[in-house]
Amino acid sequence: MPVIANYDEIAMALAWSPRSAKNIEARSAVEFNLTEGLVSMFERGNYPETVNVKLLERFLVHDHRAAITTYPSGKNPIYAGAWMACRVDIGGAPDPDGLGEKAICTFGDGTVKEVANWRFSDDIIVCWDAWDYSLDLSIPDTSRKIQIADVSLDMLVKNSRLHPIPVARDSKEQGLIETAARNILDGKENTVAAKGDTEDLMDAMGNLNSQIEVLSLTDPAAAVHIQNISQYREDLLRWFWNQYGMDSRGTSKRAQQSVEEVDQGGDLSMVIPMSRWRARQEEVEQVRAKCGATEAFCDFSTCWKSRIMEAVTIDEETAEELKVENIVTEEENAENEAPDAAESEDNEGEEDTNDEQND
Repeated sequence: MPVIANYDEIAMALAWSPRSAKNIEARSAVEFNLTEGLVSMFERGNYPETVNVKLLERFLVHDHRAAITTYPSGKNPIYAGAWMACRVDIGGAPDPDGLGEKAICTFGDGTVKEVANWRFSDDIIVCWDAWDYSLDLSIPDTSRKIQIADVSLDMLVKNSRLHPIPVARDSKEQGLIETAARNILDGKENTVAAKGDTEDLMDAMGNLNSQIEVLSLTDPAAAVHIQNISQYREDLLRWFWNQYGMDSRGTSKRAQQSVEEVDQGGDLSMVIPMSRWRARQEEVEQVRAKCGATEAFCDFSTCWKSRIMEAVTIDEETAEELKVENIVTEEENAENEAPDAAESEDNEGEEDTNDEQND
């Protein structure tokens, strides 16, 4: 019986160590930041008032699917029959496409509702994060790698501290060394010691110019690796956001690139955002048809619209669907090129005339 894989189960199956509470908390912070960024990609409007569109988008990003369905009479009768966003699992006997025929909806208060033959039901809208139902594991994978880099940076920074350990032969020498060390840290100009307290120490050192034997558990020279790991962490974030259409070039100076080389991946970086946009347009169509919200819409947010304007030349129909203003369509692009071509021909004609007059 095929069941669509759960995001949490696969995310936890990704091996990463150590699994201490501190590292789990650090990784959760990275996952939260990445999730928060992706949740801001789209803006919805004119949905039924009881549908929490913020939770809907978060469910889509985290679970790669969500549902909008009517709340059953149960724990909160006041919401009975109201359209609400909830998490959903797909199970039951497989349909011809291999998807389960049953939708198991779980609301925030723990109420569970099952909908049979969900694809043909007017009581539920199953929404998908990607147009082809694919599972996106970029967040857990990237957060795992960033968390490992953060642990390495933390260890290198702590290990770079210069922390000498003077070795004393007895408690008297230990007290003298500790007193001198405190005076140095407090900014005192000198430390006075009784001759009897220092004779044994001076004899052991041989002369007054010798240094006390010192141990060190740190390696300040390893701090040189901090820059490399910091660059790796920056690359991870740049790779993550680039695949979602956000051009992040970073500050790496290891290789020089022309503007054309940097920009040629712009269209490719919009593949995933456009897949997510198409999935949400199907969602909007069902919301309009089943919920009666005929003015419902879902668009790219302002920052992603700006990215589309910079990266993609699209046809006029798609520009209208995206509700993007000031975008260069294919027709406008051709019109802009035509005057340039005519001007080029005029310049060539003037050059030929000048050549003839010179002859």
